[in-house]
Amino acid sequence: MYVTISAQKLEGSYPQSVSGYVAYLEKENEGVSKEEMEHFFNQYGEAINREEVIKEIDSNTAKLKKTEPKFYSITINPSQRELRAINNSVTDLKRYTKAVMEAYVTSFNREINGRNVTIADIKYYAKLEHKRYFKGSDTEIMDLLYLTGQ
Repeated sequence: MYVTISAQKLEGSYPQSVSGYVAYLEKENEGVSKEEMEHFFNQYGEAINREEVIKEIDSNTAKLKKTEPKFYSITINPSQRELRAINNSVTDLKRYTKAVMEAYVTSFNREINGRNVTIADIKYYAKLEHKRYFKGSDTEIMDLLYLTGQ
């Protein structure tokens, strides 16, 4: 399992809206029927539309400065072996993602009003990607090519 957490930064500054990132995540829905679309989900919903995701995240940044990230991207990338172990089950992968997010929040080790932070205290939206698209100039590809001597 490969997991990354990164602040979304574009050319030296943080975007003021999550809309561009949401549009990027919607790329797999282009040209597919409504029944085949992959929707956003979280602990409380399974078919959250992009407008709600943008509205909820963008409206949750009031206390942040322009020089601070407005959102973070957490990617959870199971290996082929791990996907086979769950029979490539979308339901199991979503269940696992929700469990990861609960563990992530627990690791904050912070309190709000005298109680530990819980999943209900954060806003997150997840989306499954079934295909991974890389450009030849992506850092990950360049690092891989370097490691394999190509």
